[in-house]
Amino acid sequence: MFIFEKRALMKKILQNYFVLLMTFARLQKGG
Repeated sequence: MFIFEKRALMKKILQNYFVLLMTFARLQKGG
């Protein structure tokens, strides 16, 4: 159970990181 929660948390963190990366890339392109 704990491992499953940890995996879900990692997935959420990775998704948030990816969104941040895409937003940053878009800002860099705009500027």
